[in-house]
Amino acid sequence: MPTLVVHGDMDSRIPLECGISLSEGITHSDLHIIPGAEHGLTTNAAAGDTQRIILDFLTRVTSPEEKAATV
Repeated sequence: MPTLVVHGDMDSRIPLECGISLSEGITHSDLHIIPGAEHGLTTNAAAGDTQRIILDFLTRVTSPEEKAATV
């Protein structure tokens, strides 16, 4: 199952090491670390970067059949 882990390197609630450990524990997961980003990646200044990372990931992992079904 394709898995994306996104973490800000300035997260004051959940240490970056937790995001790294999570990603390392999920076979073939994609880890993206956003420099300077705090906790709440979809609602803070990193929201645009987070959105681009998620959309890129979904584009890469979505099969052609799934893409055709959404048109």
